[in-house]
Amino acid sequence: EHLSSLDIPVVLDLPGVGQNLRDHPKLYVTWSVKEGCPVEERAARGGVAFRFTGTGSHLRNDLGISFGAFVTPRLHPSEYTTYQGDGSDLSDRRVEMMVGLLLPVSSGQLTLTSTDPTVQPHLDYNYLSESFDRERMREAVRLCLKLAENPRLADVIGERMEPTDTDLASDDALDRWMMREAHTYSHISCTCKMGPVSDPMAVTDQYGKVHGLEGLRIVDASIMPDLVRAPINPTVLMIGERIADVIS
Repeated sequence: EHLSSLDIPVVLDLPGVGQNLRDHPKLYVTWSVKEGCPVEERAARGGVAFRFTGTGSHLRNDLGISFGAFVTPRLHPSEYTTYQGDGSDLSDRRVEMMVGLLLPVSSGQLTLTSTDPTVQPHLDYNYLSESFDRERMREAVRLCLKLAENPRLADVIGERMEPTDTDLASDDALDRWMMREAHTYSHISCTCKMGPVSDPMAVTDQYGKVHGLEGLRIVDASIMPDLVRAPINPTVLMIGERIADVIS
């Protein structure tokens, strides 16, 4: 139906194409930095990070928290006013704890917006649509708040910027804030997942061969059936190396 709506001839009907979109949603809990606290001349690319398992979760190490840098307006704007290309403004003095959901159960979809292959598709991330994801993210956000209360940080961390007291008033209020603030880790994957022919949503086999077509393979992050608990680039390199060995 989607292809027909764009007048694209259907060669093979594989309903899993574009479905099962997975990504690691992330958001930032932020505080101001107290006056007089030394700041770094340049933004660090994440100095401290840890993973943990959400309370009651059957998915091990499904949450992660990392600590951002202290920043100063003396930074060169062209080089350091954004953090890892995600658009976060680091031109003020603040400290961040970044929360990432490493094994979300919510999934979205990728759809075409044009028959022109140079036009970007539409990505519906569908972040935190499952209550299990929201529960775990709430726990991680509240853990950040608890960590910030450590007496060893008393001379560093000032007023909390986000989430506000209003955002923390209830689970529902915190959910609204998380839904508003969650954005991409740029680990988009799984839209042509591998799996057996018996799975109606599987697109390829374990060697990247597209079910039902000869001479066509997919060799990228889209064939992963689920996310890894880390940046995806090493896994994608391994997929490429493995399938290259199979082909050769």
